[in-house]
Amino acid sequence: MKWLKILLGVIGVVVLVMAGLLIFFTVRVMTSTSRKAKNYIESEAVIMEVHRTGVVVDNRTGLKILLRVETPKGKTFDVWVEDAVYSPDVYLYKKGVKVRVWYDPGNLKHTEIIRGPSPDNNW
Repeated sequence: MKWLKILLGVIGVVVLVMAGLLIFFTVRVMTSTSRKAKNYIESEAVIMEVHRTGVVVDNRTGLKILLRVETPKGKTFDVWVEDAVYSPDVYLYKKGVKVRVWYDPGNLKHTEIIRGPSPDNNW
């Protein structure tokens, strides 16, 4: 009977630890997402080069894209980004096409495409 109490105590501790970890990681993900939205700046970019990476997963083709991003203050910077694009839409990613991006002003390498090109290049 004593071993049953010990076993139930151990199970209780494990459940509490697992619940605590679940809450911790949920809060961490939520705060990092809101921090990203707060610190990143949305801007327009022009595609300068596109190269296929050779990786295709789940009908998405890997692309390495050179972007020229224009900041809200009128300055520009070039940055390479990698993206997995729905395979039928790969033809839309070509030189001169505009996309919307987020970038971190503290680290310009942290740039990602948030809205790719559309067939009519209208947002």
